Amino acid sequence: SLAGVQFGDQIDTLLASMGAEAHHALAGVFDGADPDTRHRILRIFGHQPGKEALGVLKQAIVDPALTQTAGDALRGAAEELPEAGRKGLGQDLVKILGDKKAEHDPEVEAEMLGCIGAIDGHAHRAVLARNGTRIRTSIRTLLRSWGMSPTGARRVLRR
Repeated sequence: SLAGVQFGDQIDTLLASMGAEAHHALAGVFDGADPDTRHRILRIFGHQPGKEALGVLKQAIVDPALTQTAGDALRGAAEELPEAGRKGLGQDLVKILGDKKAEHDPEVEAEMLGCIGAIDGHAHRAVLARNGTRIRTSIRTLLRSWGMSPTGARRVLRR
């Protein structure tokens, strides 16, 4: 068990090199870990994707506090997966983003859409076709929160 272990750069490197052997233990402590440790675990999972690692990453991407780190890790993990694995991961993210019952922050939706596009370039088109209005509204809100004018936000979304 890894309960109570302090994570640092050296142990991160060791755990990343252990791959799937360490994923079960890391997944077990993830939910109860402090924020810094959770971000470290996500980065470790991005280097050596396995079933448990991908499950935690897909869960973490919808958490606004973890979405950026989880998105980066998912893109890294996708590079390590075979074509079929990337396609499956992209489809899983499409399902999560397309869930009409779930409400995601604009930052989460933007990160997920970027992640889907990086993992499976065709999948993000399907997401926009099915959920375009909702996602475009979220992205417009995000762009406005960054100080972009309404006209500028519309221009970005037309591209």
